[in-house]
Amino acid sequence: MGLFWGILSPLGYTATYLCLRAAAVQVDPLVAAFFRAVPLVVAAWMLLLRQRHAGSTGVTAWPGWRAIWPLVAVGLLFNVSGNSTFQAALALAGLTISAPVSGGAVLWGSALGGWWLLRERITLVPAIGLLLLMASLPLLTTGGGGGTGPVWLGGLAAAVAGLSFGGGNVIIRHTLLRQGLSQGLTLAPITTTGLLSLLVLILALHGPSAFAELDLSTLGWLLLAGCFNVVGLVSVSRALELLPSARVGALGVLQTGLSSAGGILLFAEPLNAAVGTGLLLSLVGAILSQRRRRTRPVPPASDTSLSARPSAG
Repeated sequence: MGLFWGILSPLGYTATYLCLRAAAVQVDPLVAAFFRAVPLVVAAWMLLLRQRHAGSTGVTAWPGWRAIWPLVAVGLLFNVSGNSTFQAALALAGLTISAPVSGGAVLWGSALGGWWLLRERITLVPAIGLLLLMASLPLLTTGGGGGTGPVWLGGLAAAVAGLSFGGGNVIIRHTLLRQGLSQGLTLAPITTTGLLSLLVLILALHGPSAFAELDLSTLGWLLLAGCFNVVGLVSVSRALELLPSARVGALGVLQTGLSSAGGILLFAEPLNAAVGTGLLLSLVGAILSQRRRRTRPVPPASDTSLSARPSAG
């Protein structure tokens, strides 16, 4: 069953990306991130209520603002500079470029954030993997992307999104190691903060007309993306209970390849030898960067799923 959940997770995240790509050009990035977040907010609060009723190994009662403020910051990182920026990257550069660039930036953000905040060493093999991820970037952009362009701006947006996800993952891990929160109490403030902050930004920048102009087809793609995102998160959580985290991380690399293939096959995004080489380098780099030295065990209450998944959102 562990392998089943480990494979289902990248499939869920890939389906999320494909749904977002289908709506990328038709919708404002902030609006897209808002509706994508709705299913995850509902799932997070349902999980918290279930854990408080049934009991949990982690803290489920209100822990005080000192423990919550870092998660509020993560909610802003994940949704404002993460999900909305990634949505802009999809519109500008397409999925073939955005998925590997964002995935690589997640690993860079996690590695650098872990080194700075958690004092985690970056050993030789992961360092080589991170360098390969950087080497793949100019190759990926040679195809011109599958979006409206400019492709370099889309790549930059994807990198900003990935760094936001990676940095947020490190803050979550740091908070959980110190506070021992349950998964539900971790996700609820992150997702709720993200949803409310996006709502405020949308109303301030565009007014209520931003929602009125959204057609039902686009809305359906965005909500479906949010549901697949929940599937990915639940699956990686279950996989980490049954498989070593290194193996779950390696399976998660499938997300990059599948998403890029989906962009090429379903959305006719360009593929040439340089792009193919860039995709290969990004996959090899992602696999190598998952190899880390042994660290002390994480407390049972910690939400390792958030720090181990290849991308957030």
